[in-house]
Formats: sequence, C-alpha cells, structure tokens
Amino acid sequence: MLVMALLWMPFVLLTCAVVVQLWMASSTKHIGKLVLDRAAHAASLYVDEHMLAQGALAWDEVRGRAAFFDNLRANLRLDDTNRPLRGSRLTDAPIVHELSFVRALHYPLRITRDIPVRDGDGQSFVRSIAVTVHGPSVVAVLEMRTRVGTVDRSIVVTSVASVRTL
Repeated sequence: MLVMALLWMPFVLLTCAVVVQLWMASSTKHIGKLVLDRAAHAASLYVDEHMLAQGALAWDEVRGRAAFFDNLRANLRLDDTNRPLRGSRLTDAPIVHELSFVRALHYPLRITRDIPVRDGDGQSFVRSIAVTVHGPSVVAVLEMRTRVGTVDRSIVVTSVASVRTL
C-alpha cells in the first residue's frame, strides 16, 4: 500500500501544480476585467465641457485617456511605461487594442473586432470580440500576457462604460 502511495505522489503533485497554474490564469483574467472596467469608467467621466455647453455630448479624449492609463497603472502594478512592476501578475506590458468613444444614431449597437494575438509559443491567432453599446460609451479592449506553467498566454478582455452627464 505504501508503495502505491509513493508511486501516485508525483502524479498528485503534478496535477496540483497544473490546477494552481490554471487557477492563477483564471484569476488574472477576472482581476484584469475588473481593472479594465474601472479604468474605462474613469475615462468615461471626462466629457468635453465646451461641446456640452453647445448641446453636444463629446468625450474629452486627452483627459479621459490620462485617467484610463493612470487607473490601469495603479491597479495592474505597472510603471510609467506600462511595464509590470515586481509582484505584478503580468509578464509583459498590456496592449490596449482600442480605447474609443462610440456614439450612434440608433441603439443598441453591436461592435465586433478581430484582435490579432500572439501567444508565448510563437503562434499567432485572431481573437474575435463583440460588445453591445446602449448609449454613448467608451469602449476598451485590453490584451494581457500572463504565465501558465512555462508558457506565456494572452488574455483579451473588453469593457464598455457609458458616458453620462449630470
């Protein structure tokens, strides 16, 4: 019986290691989504006051982008060049594929994008994303790289934050 237990021990340890790695990747995606939602919301708070005074709703892109990246850096533990600091879950600087203000004549509006992604093993593939917008909004698409086992993997998350006025 002891011999069987000793034979199974490496298998059990390997399984535990794989499960922990997959759990860490899943939690990185979850945390990344929450951080992206906060950053997109921070960006959406900045409307162009001059255009608003003229009756048009417009996003103040300069201040909105600054708020977005400040929030992203603070919550993902990034330096001023968006590189991961010590203790960050990311292995490389996140890539912002899209940060834009979307306004349409009719809502809801479905937006689809094909995002080219490169995995740590050198394979390229296209990740298709789709979001639905229900009013003037800031749309953000972020790619994060994290380690799963011995390989870097890309995680793509999206966020939509409504632009509102008081």
